Amino acid sequence: MRKIVFVLMIFVAPILMHAQNLQPVKWTFTSESLGNNEYNLIYTATIAPTWWTYSQFIKEGGPIPTTFKIEANKNIELLGAISETSEHTKEGIEPMFDMFLKKFADKAVFVQKIKVLSDKPIIEGSVEFMCCDDMQCLPPEEIKFKISL
Repeated sequence: MRKIVFVLMIFVAPILMHAQNLQPVKWTFTSESLGNNEYNLIYTATIAPTWWTYSQFIKEGGPIPTTFKIEANKNIELLGAISETSEHTKEGIEPMFDMFLKKFADKAVFVQKIKVLSDKPIIEGSVEFMCCDDMQCLPPEEIKFKISL
């Protein structure tokens, strides 16, 4: 019995270790001055080949939509909604979820315009997202960020 368990561990352990380290989406968080105390907060997802991440605008019953949370900060005012763009966008019925979805490959850029009311604050928050390839979906992940202006 011990030999069977040992052999299973030899084959299963590398698979589990690979799955735990699988991070097909890498995020960067930057800002861009627009003048007049206005800035763009730029959230960029770099997505590994064959993987997708999803739009902010997804109905319940599908994958977790990309969601941004900015911690309350009296020194800033959010101006409008977060925009999203990608050169590789796919929209349509997704067989894995049997619903209409918008998803991004390679790189997706999300932009939130803000106005600075006083000082130059540090913006803190998080992004929650989910990614899938043609064979699997990874559990949702939340990444914290800090952006200095």
